[in-house]
Amino acid sequence: MITSFFKNLVYQSRKDPSAFFKDAQLGMILDKLKSEMQEGLISCLIIKRSNKELLASYNSQENMIPLFHNITSFLEHALIAASFPRLSNSYKIYLKNNIVLINFLIKDIQISLVANGDIANLGLIEQITLPEIREVLLES
Repeated sequence: MITSFFKNLVYQSRKDPSAFFKDAQLGMILDKLKSEMQEGLISCLIIKRSNKELLASYNSQENMIPLFHNITSFLEHALIAASFPRLSNSYKIYLKNNIVLINFLIKDIQISLVANGDIANLGLIEQITLPEIREVLLES
C-alpha cells in the first residue's frame, strides 16, 4: 500500500504537479525548494502543527497531512517516554528505493519533503536551503 502511495506521487510529479500556498512567502519557499531540488522533489507539505492546517503544498495528497503529523508526534512522545533528548529541528527517514522523508520543525510549522535520494542534493537542502528558510520563517 505504501509503495503504491509513493508511486502515485512520482507519477503525479511527472504530470503537471499542483502547488497550493496561503501567502506569497510560502509560495516563495515552495519555489525555492522546487528550483533547488528539481526532479528530486517528489512532494512537499507545509503544515501548522498545532491544528494540522495545510499552509502550502506541492504535488501532495490529503492523506499526507495526518501521516507526517502522526510520525512527528509519535517520535516526540517515544523520545520523551524513553527519557531521550527531544526532537530538535529536523529528522530524516530513508525508505526503500532511496525515497527519503525529511521533516523540518520551525516554531509551529512543519515542512515535510518526500524526495528521491538518487536525484536530490540532500546535503545542499539540509545545510544551505533549509537554514535560509528557517531564518525567513523565524523573522515573520
